[in-house]
Amino acid sequence: MVHGYTALMDYYTAIGNIVGLEAMSLILAINVILLSIFLWRKLFKLARERYRLEGAITL
Repeated sequence: MVHGYTALMDYYTAIGNIVGLEAMSLILAINVILLSIFLWRKLFKLARERYRLEGAITL
């Protein structure tokens, strides 16, 4: 058996549990948003600071 959010979503779809499917979709969306806020923003900020091109582009 496969574990995870999408496995539960597949299970809920197969048995016709729409409420469970909607709940898992909401939980998955919240996790994606939280990962975006707490992980990717920090990584992009680190990349911007490390690979800054100061003085390379003049306007």
